Amino acid sequence: MRLGPFVALLLVRGVCGCSAITDPAASPAPVNVCLGTCPGYPADAGVPVVCQASQTSYACQINTVPNFVLVVTIPSLAPIGAGTTYGISRDEVVLNDSCMVYAPTGYCYRLVTNLSPRPEDVGALRPAYGVYLVNQSQSEQADRYLDIPAGYDVSLPVSVTFWPQWTPPDTSTAPGVATDARLLGLPLPPVFANVGFGVLPGTDPFGNLVVAPGAQAPAVGAFAEPFEWVAGLTPSISAPAYKAVVQVSPPFDDGYPDLGYAVSVVAPYVGANVNLGVTLGQPASYVAFPTASFSVKRADGKPWEGTWTAYYRDQSTLQSLTSRARFSGKTTSVRLNEVSTQIVNLASAEIVLQPPVGMVTPEFIDTAPSGAVGEVYPALPPVAHVSGTVQAPSGDAVSATLLFFSDFVDDVATCMQTPDTPPPSALFYEVRVQTADQLATGGAVGEFSLDLPQGRYAVVVQPSGESGFAKSTVRYLSVSVPDHPVCSGDSPTLDGVVITASERVAVTGSVVTADGRALANATVEFTPAAALAPGRFASPAASTGAVAEDLWPRPFTTTTATDGSFTVALDPFGQYDMTVVPQDGTNFPWSVRTNIVTTALPLQLSTLVVPPPFFLDLTLEDANENPLTGAVVQAFGFTSDGVAVGIGDALTDSNGNFTMMLSTAFASE
Repeated sequence: MRLGPFVALLLVRGVCGCSAITDPAASPAPVNVCLGTCPGYPADAGVPVVCQASQTSYACQINTVPNFVLVVTIPSLAPIGAGTTYGISRDEVVLNDSCMVYAPTGYCYRLVTNLSPRPEDVGALRPAYGVYLVNQSQSEQADRYLDIPAGYDVSLPVSVTFWPQWTPPDTSTAPGVATDARLLGLPLPPVFANVGFGVLPGTDPFGNLVVAPGAQAPAVGAFAEPFEWVAGLTPSISAPAYKAVVQVSPPFDDGYPDLGYAVSVVAPYVGANVNLGVTLGQPASYVAFPTASFSVKRADGKPWEGTWTAYYRDQSTLQSLTSRARFSGKTTSVRLNEVSTQIVNLASAEIVLQPPVGMVTPEFIDTAPSGAVGEVYPALPPVAHVSGTVQAPSGDAVSATLLFFSDFVDDVATCMQTPDTPPPSALFYEVRVQTADQLATGGAVGEFSLDLPQGRYAVVVQPSGESGFAKSTVRYLSVSVPDHPVCSGDSPTLDGVVITASERVAVTGSVVTADGRALANATVEFTPAAALAPGRFASPAASTGAVAEDLWPRPFTTTTATDGSFTVALDPFGQYDMTVVPQDGTNFPWSVRTNIVTTALPLQLSTLVVPPPFFLDLTLEDANENPLTGAVVQAFGFTSDGVAVGIGDALTDSNGNFTMMLSTAFASE
């Protein structure tokens, strides 16, 4: 059975398991081997532990299949599907009782799918294609005039990205709905479409897909050549498999909205013309633009300096949902166009007024837009000139990268309020700077300078790796002189600001097997908690509980001693997952402890018990039944929060075979 058109998981016959049994006491790292029974292993969550054949010996294991996902990356030199990545859920791998493997009781796992590839599809990715067409009427509706003769279409220049989606299993806290894989922690890369002239399948330069109401000839004018797109997508039984995001290129994005739609890759081909307001696969028909118009003005009555941008965006992914209105000077209102098939849901959208690039001016973000009421940009006090040094607790200078982001930004109307009572504000400003030694050879170590809108800030301090100090966040940095903002006049200057780098915190623990042996020589990895993934694109100043990626702690690795103990220095006030990776060949699974929270104090973890594994032995083959050598296979399990945690990885051998010892018995601290 094959995964879509080009990959199959097939049974691999194992050896009899009659090889000599290694004495666990002969090696510092214990080995999971057995002779007939597993007397030291208690039942794992009520599931019996049995002595059963593994790859080259008998090992204590369970026969209950854990809920896993495999992410497979095909080698770049493979003859079929080279360089592509796809996911396989446990539901696509089912038990076949007729198989015989590893007597006396054996399990065979093979891939079954609802895809039925046609002969012409074998060995190929599923193509998704389209073109963003505009006619004369739409040009007028968009208030973005193009010189299009009546009865003709032109295509707009676009960039097209297909973002993988995944449906996690239902849990009590996370329903099983299709979600952006990035927000689940699954490493499924996006697919970027090839955009250009004549890339669509067909017999003419337009692939017979450019449909002009009155003629098949290309339109006359500067935009006669179509910007077609095509991308190869990996099939999946998950629905939808991708979210397509079609972004209109400047300057056309000021009148024509981006497109976003779900794509299920289950047919030989997906896609058709994407006429404005029409999703893939629907008949070509033109519809009027829904619009959102609202007023924009400055509270101080001054004209807009430079070119500003206004648009709606999705709060979770920050993807644009409308056209981008550009305005300047004495503009008092803007109009945003959207597509009828994706009407903006105000409950999950926000309006952004974005200043020109390089201007020391905060963004205005309205997270609860009311539509026609309009947006008023507050009058701001002059920016502050800030300089200082990053120092260790000892006073020594520390090389670092600093991210300043606002808790609130002062405006003239409220700038006399004290920092303890910040005014409600839709203003947000962030900027990243490096200390002088990182900017130039001979620069002063630890020194920094920048301009900031007045207000209160947090600073993410990321010292250089060789410094040995922790990544940390310094709160409540008041950028005002002396206790209140300067509401008018010249810019204030704040010199001598000291930002203190934090020490890393010691974390200790130990690891034992389920039958009580110390797990020596195991790698212990501390990584940002998978539970943080849903907040990846959140603002650093978000008050919703989401943690932006800029605030995640750094990863660290250590190794267990002969008694199974370990010590590691981590970033303080971070949320980590701990993954224990046993030494190769020991027949133990990866074990994961989730959501470990560090503070400024040393942390002693409770002993982690490595559970008995489920043994997975599979082979990857291409559509021609040739083994896929050197494919990277990563296994993930889902926590009760509905996010993915790595539980194993492997590299296929010359026969396309890989084995893993899997466990999804996640522990928590």
